[in-house]
Amino acid sequence: MLAERTRRLGASPTMKGAAEALRLKAQGVDIVDLGAGEPDFPTPEHVANAAHAAIDAHFTKYTVNSGTDEMKRAVCARYREDYGVEYAPAETIITAGGKQALYNATMCLFGAGDEVITHMPGWPTLVEQIKLADATPVVVRTHAEDGFELRSDSLVWSGQDGRVTSDLPVEFERKDVSGRSRPFPGAVEALERLSAMGFSLACITNKAEAFTLPLLKSLDLYKYFGLVLSGDSLPKQKPDPLPLTHACRHFGITPDHGVLVGDSSNDVQAARAAGMPVICVTYGYNHGQDIRESHPDAAVDSLTEVPQYLKLYA
Repeated sequence: MLAERTRRLGASPTMKGAAEALRLKAQGVDIVDLGAGEPDFPTPEHVANAAHAAIDAHFTKYTVNSGTDEMKRAVCARYREDYGVEYAPAETIITAGGKQALYNATMCLFGAGDEVITHMPGWPTLVEQIKLADATPVVVRTHAEDGFELRSDSLVWSGQDGRVTSDLPVEFERKDVSGRSRPFPGAVEALERLSAMGFSLACITNKAEAFTLPLLKSLDLYKYFGLVLSGDSLPKQKPDPLPLTHACRHFGITPDHGVLVGDSSNDVQAARAAGMPVICVTYGYNHGQDIRESHPDAAVDSLTEVPQYLKLYA
């Protein structure tokens, strides 16, 4: 029997990429692997010599958990030289690598019920370590045009439960979100097509109504939906099935005659609990994980592909 937390972990995308690169190299393909974070040059000679010298001197026994004083002083000196910051050896802990350092910090800082903001693109390990701490990762998307910096609009829309995850005033955030947001390519085309096919459409989100309605109206998307349910519209939100079953009652159908189009594991869980088919786009919000791992009924790269699937339900 494995601990329940192991069910929340996903396979490492980095290792998947590394394994695929090795497979292609074995076939003779000339490929550059940018997945795993390791250099493509040999260990520097002075580092190898130091390691050999330590072995020859029989310096191979356990040290104190936080590292030797000599190494901690060297780390403090490096941080002072490179970053202009002062740390004492008593404030320094040596780990076996960055992953262990982050894991130690995660275990000390986070716990059940906590929501932890991290970012993507980023190191997938961060998301998995947050899950191991029984906390919930809230992934904020950053973009090249913004220098991959965290921005207020991204923080607002990252919350799973509709709460504002920024200390900035709500009115400012509302304007900032509406002014900077754009529909994904193909979204408007798909909505036009689905409306023409006679489908009744609902927008169901965990984001707060204070942001949902202004955004839909500012982008001229509100007109497509016969129902809009925000994160604070009902007592429960996705992954609970209540928003989906509520929408079905509103339109006078049973869940098996509806289809949820989403982008996250929350959407898949809600649909399964409601007894509703679910199609997911391969981009968007999903803790940085491949949505196919959540096993939706179909996965599409563009919303323009959705109508061809929905013909099955027309």
